[in-house]
Order: sequence, then structure tokens, then C-alpha cells
Amino acid sequence: MLDVVRSRLAIPCGFGSTLRTRTSGVEVEASGGSGHSAGTAQLREQFIAVLGHDLRNPLAAISAGARILQRSGALQEPKELRILDMINSTVTRMSDLIDDILDFARGRLGGGITLHRDAKPIEPVLEQVVDELRTASPQRLIQTDFEINEPVDCDRARIGQLASNLIGNALTHGAPDQPVRMGARTEGGTFRLWVANCGEPIPGSRHAETV
Repeated sequence: MLDVVRSRLAIPCGFGSTLRTRTSGVEVEASGGSGHSAGTAQLREQFIAVLGHDLRNPLAAISAGARILQRSGALQEPKELRILDMINSTVTRMSDLIDDILDFARGRLGGGITLHRDAKPIEPVLEQVVDELRTASPQRLIQTDFEINEPVDCDRARIGQLASNLIGNALTHGAPDQPVRMGARTEGGTFRLWVANCGEPIPGSRHAETV
């Protein structure tokens, strides 16, 4: 039997609202560590942050070179154009990974994750995410239902990243012969985002792992 699995996000859409996340409530605390271990951990996290920044320069050079080739029209063969598209896609993916590394480092170093919030339309961002995933998985059906009638004060890039992760998980773990459904709407001052897919139900013993 196929169950419908839903993932939801609800945040206030008014200015000055706060985006909150909740974990499973399981905490692991290490005690008795030495000051040397703490210093080593901090040094490691600083190294990760520096590495993330330094990776941007060669990646920017690769991206610029690919754009020059694309604009020049020097590549005409279908195989060459496919390779160029792959380079552009890989650059985008690597840029996202670097952002994740920097977010991790900022969070561990106490700086927190920076949010760039505004009230610009969120629907184009969601449509772009869905289009990208449809292109990446042309054999899968992704259905959308958007009713966004109020401005949403949020970090649109973060919401797009969240939507991409949820849909990607649904495509990976859901029933391949069933559609993935995504919806977003504003209602009563709240923005709601949900993703649903069909698939085998999660065993009860694993529910705590998926909260």
C-alpha cells in the first residue's frame, strides 16, 4: 500500500516575523574534553570557513570561462554544447556546496546563518526550482499548486533551497510511478509550503529519525 508522505513549512509572512526550525529533540553532550581539543575543533572550523572562501575564486574563473564560450558561439557540436551545459550545472552545484560549507562554519563559530529577507515575490523562485528538478528528472511528474496572494517577508534563496531539498528527497525516496506534489499558499498571514509523495510507509521504529 502506498502512503502519502508530506513535508510542511509554515512561517508568518508579515514583516519582522521569525523563521523557526525544530529538531528531533535529541541532544548529545560531550563532557570532560580538554582545552586543547576545543582549540583544535575551533581551528578546524576556521579552516573550513577559509577553505570555503578560497574555493570561490577558481570556481568563478571556471564559470566566467564557460560564459565566454557560450557567448562566443565557438562550440556548435551537440556533444560540445552538452559538455558546456554540464560545466554550468556543475558550477552551480559547487557554488551551492560552498554556501553550505560556509553556513556550517558560521553556525559552528557562533556567527549564525545570515538571512537576506525581503518581500519580493516568492513564486518565481519556487517555479525556477521546480523547472530545474523537472529538467534533471524528465521521467518524473512534479505537480504544483500555488496560491500566494500576500507578500512574504523571507529569505527567498533559503526557501528555494528548502523546496529543492524537499522535492529532491521526494523524487529520490518516493514511488517512481507516482507524481510528486508541491504546494505553497498564503493564508491568514501565514505562508505554507508543502511537498507530498507516494511511497512505502516509514517503519514505526524509524519515526524518531525522520522528525
